[in-house]
Amino acid sequence: REYATAALMDLAGTMQKEMAQNTFILNTLLKLCMTDRTIETREYAITALQNIAFAKENRESLVKLNNAAILEALKQTLALRNNQSDTTLNYDKVRRRAAGALTNLVCKETVELLGNHDGLLDVLTEVITRENDNEEVQQRVIIALSKIANSIISSMSCHNLMLGSLIKAASSSFPYTRSNNGISVIAGILRSKARIVENRYSMARYPQLLETLSAIAINSSSCLTNQEDAIRAIMHLTNEKANRKLMGVHKKVLDALVFGVTAAASNSNTEEKTQVLLRGIIQDSSLTAMERLASDVTNRRTMARHDGLLVAMAKATERETKISDMAALISTSDPDYTTPKRCLAKALLMSLLVAI
Repeated sequence: REYATAALMDLAGTMQKEMAQNTFILNTLLKLCMTDRTIETREYAITALQNIAFAKENRESLVKLNNAAILEALKQTLALRNNQSDTTLNYDKVRRRAAGALTNLVCKETVELLGNHDGLLDVLTEVITRENDNEEVQQRVIIALSKIANSIISSMSCHNLMLGSLIKAASSSFPYTRSNNGISVIAGILRSKARIVENRYSMARYPQLLETLSAIAINSSSCLTNQEDAIRAIMHLTNEKANRKLMGVHKKVLDALVFGVTAAASNSNTEEKTQVLLRGIIQDSSLTAMERLASDVTNRRTMARHDGLLVAMAKATERETKISDMAALISTSDPDYTTPKRCLAKALLMSLLVAI
């Protein structure tokens, strides 16, 4: 069986269309990847399905085969865990292939079916945040989850399931340990989803989503990439005018933005250039979000009275003034120098002070 399955795997690399139309072959591969006792046979069977799914025209029929039996097989394979008492049974290669097959199955026509498949999203988010799991498996699952999540939009019935799985995974992984990598992906996915205009209204109103983004941004164990993704996700959500009244009085959101303007600053002179740039992006994104929230006049009094916000704005104003003065000096001696982008802090500070 092992050699026969390997032959089918090789044929699937060049005869994708023909094999996708042969339900007997597909059912055989499905049975092998679920029940065969040999790890190699399972790996070859799943790799064959992965090769067949590479052709876009095959994906919808594969996903719908036998009431999504292939999706269920891939989900169960990804959920496998190695038996510590039997080192001969190592499922990591099979699970990597399963993640690859799942990635290949994602397209516009199939993503809603994947998102609605019972327990699939929960398995994916659990794997990427699981302690002591195989790192290569996690990386492959990250690719699959990112592709699925970024293809799901708010008009799809699985959108809330997707958000719920991401928030559950993020919440279960505090404090940050090795699963920090998974959290980085989750914050990045939420940021990517918030960039899509039609997602913003529903995302801002999904239970615990704003709290989750704020927690990731503020958590002291969070890396700068996490903080940047979380803050920029919040910034994208404030670009929706209908969200500004809600977010402008949201204590956790304001806490995160104050943190972004002030606590994200570093006193270290030994940081790498990329870290310094990330801190600048975090601060500028926080200011942009605050400016948008303050454009709703009814928010200004609440914002002005929020703990630490005016102090943060005063420090940001001082920082921007120093940058502007330095830029003015440089531009007089270097005509090719590009002046910094517009300053936000001073005008925002003045509007908030007037509101008190």
